[in-house]
Amino acid sequence: MRVSRIDETAVDMYENRLFTLQTIGEKFGVTRQAVKKFLNNHGVDTSDRLRPQKCYNCGKEMLRTRKRVRELKRPCCSRKCYYELINNPNYQQSRQGQRIAREVIDKLTTLWHHMNYVAHHVDGDDLNNDPNNLWAFKTNADHMKFHRFGESEAYIVSKLQWEKVSKELS
Repeated sequence: MRVSRIDETAVDMYENRLFTLQTIGEKFGVTRQAVKKFLNNHGVDTSDRLRPQKCYNCGKEMLRTRKRVRELKRPCCSRKCYYELINNPNYQQSRQGQRIAREVIDKLTTLWHHMNYVAHHVDGDDLNNDPNNLWAFKTNADHMKFHRFGESEAYIVSKLQWEKVSKELS
């Protein structure tokens, strides 16, 4: 009889810590198919991809894929909850405001020409394109890092320099 290199910690890794079959397999030195077989033999349903998760803002139950549960630090059930969570329930997105903000930033600095960057309105009003109200993030990831975790690096348009920004500055 063949001795399995996988032990009971694989069940915990899959069920509670939400590791992928591939990651568990790499840890134990086996294939993901071997991990799936081990888990199924130990009563774990690997076909159920949806997991219950609570909205970070309102507490509403929702079903999300294992991947989404693993990725999102502060999951929200709706845009309304997301905007409440980032402390700006009155946020009104305006594509024209974004375009105009990029034009304002482009006029004030030559660093950004032909670069993709994200214009951020400090007061949350996409129609207020005053340079004192604009920051620029290099990537959308930096912009989301600011919204989700409260700090990131941004270009302060009014100062024409890079700075580490935090929610307290906005």
